[in-house]
Amino acid sequence: MLSITVYPNAKINLGLYVTQKRSDGFHDIETVFLPVVGLYDTLEIAEVNTTSASLSLEVCGNRELACEPNNILERAYELLVPFEPPKLRVRLTKRIPTGAGLGGGSADASFFLQAVAPFCKQDIAVKQLESLALQLGSDCPFFLRNTPSIGCGRGEKLIPIALKLSGYYLLVVVPPIHIATKEAFAAITPQLPQKALKETLLHPVEEWGSSLYNDFQAYVVKQYPLVGSLLASLRECGAVYTSLSGSGSALFGLYRQLPELPNLPNCLVHLERL
Repeated sequence: MLSITVYPNAKINLGLYVTQKRSDGFHDIETVFLPVVGLYDTLEIAEVNTTSASLSLEVCGNRELACEPNNILERAYELLVPFEPPKLRVRLTKRIPTGAGLGGGSADASFFLQAVAPFCKQDIAVKQLESLALQLGSDCPFFLRNTPSIGCGRGEKLIPIALKLSGYYLLVVVPPIHIATKEAFAAITPQLPQKALKETLLHPVEEWGSSLYNDFQAYVVKQYPLVGSLLASLRECGAVYTSLSGSGSALFGLYRQLPELPNLPNCLVHLERL
């Protein structure tokens, strides 16, 4: 019987370019997805013999999410129904902030699909699993691979990339601000980047600031000056590169040496060595 615990981790975006609006209402983007393995949720999945509901879900650590109808994990289970999954009891303990541009919900759904798929009565091919994941979120296919990747299209077209970030410190900061993704996209004028991501990433990290940028950052900083102040604080304590992640509100800095953490009241702060 299935009994497993997995740890869906967050991600950040190194560069995020909105290149065009598509006829299906989505946008094409170019970005680099980087896993943040030290910031993760906990997903406990167990098969049960019961005559009651096929999925029993408990959410801890996020009261708002616990009350949300049709949670992304419930939608993920519904996508598996044609493949005859077992009946499950699932407990999700949240640590990754929601709605912050860190991909927490997408990670939860993707790790869930990947964990449960081998226990379905009908086989699910890798491409099928990626297709199911994409129905739940544009960045869900990335979390099935969970390795540094260039993401194009909606974000589902993935190209593995070798990044020379070993030994750097990553400091992620999440202020108490919720940014509506739909509104953020509406404020962006799609355009092609001035320099290709692959070319930019060949340069030292210290040079990224002049050419590796997030299209949402100017809008978010204008709407929420606190984000600009936090980015400045990260630079003041030695960050060689800072940026918004996704459409925010999470932001991050990369450091050559262990930074002395700035005073950031009311913010979630996560530090890890890459």
